[in-house]
Amino acid sequence: SNRLTMKTTGKYVVAALRGSDEIAVMSQGDPSGADPVAELELLARIPVGDAASDSPRDTALTNDHSRAYVTLSNSGKVAVVDMIAMRQVDVDPVVDGTNQIALPAGARPFWIEIDPQDQFAYVSDELQPSIYVIDINPRSPDFNKSIRTISLPAAQTPHGLRQLAISEDGHKLYAAAPNRILYGGPTISTSYIHVVNIDPNDRPKTEANPKKYWKLIGSVATGQEAYGVQTTGDPNVIAIANRGSDSEGFGVLAVQNQDPKNFSATVRHVPLHLGSAQDTLDVNNATSALILPADALKSAIGPH
Repeated sequence: SNRLTMKTTGKYVVAALRGSDEIAVMSQGDPSGADPVAELELLARIPVGDAASDSPRDTALTNDHSRAYVTLSNSGKVAVVDMIAMRQVDVDPVVDGTNQIALPAGARPFWIEIDPQDQFAYVSDELQPSIYVIDINPRSPDFNKSIRTISLPAAQTPHGLRQLAISEDGHKLYAAAPNRILYGGPTISTSYIHVVNIDPNDRPKTEANPKKYWKLIGSVATGQEAYGVQTTGDPNVIAIANRGSDSEGFGVLAVQNQDPKNFSATVRHVPLHLGSAQDTLDVNNATSALILPADALKSAIGPH
């Protein structure tokens, strides 16, 4: 299924449509309204990319809701959509055609996340142990350019990366690194959640980088085929979805030390099966987790 990028204070729900090389833009509505479904409406289908099959995978909205960034897995690029004009942006008007943000040669972009300050977008690579950094600050001379590749340990990232999550305080970037693919055996015994320091307060002003800005600060072991990572409302807690084993399908990563020079965290797993591990009447092959705010959960389940 396609990922929906939702902003609770914004206007839109945005989804990548892989088969048609478009993104869908829908009205968000009011989840606590009398009829929330009736308020949902398809507003636009916006073409992205420029090839026969760019295969858009994921979307991320800037926090001011003016732009959407879309990973194009087949072409190794990231498209930019003007959410006011509802059309794709040409990021390089000097070159003929409608141009997208080019990633390094061989890139296969998967997930994308934007930091709370709308300064940088982070893109995971589906095949390589790499996270690409895109400058999205309109005042920067490198606006809408890929400016850095964060390299992760290949031995702990045998099948590339999947979902990314940025902690609510904007200080840490979490990346799921599966140890296997769905129908294959494990390449290594366990998956990992890689943690990168992206705290803007730790960005060095000289060549020295004592607090490891844009560097790996920790790799935390988790279950089989880690796929999803999601914030929880607490910067010290990240939810994990492991697709390859229902007995450890949901995980909770708890940070004990946020110091980038001494980062530490542990993971606890919760099984998703209701009875026997062979039972199919339960949650199978989890790929994502969503933590609802307390007020939204109360509204959804009602008084009890």
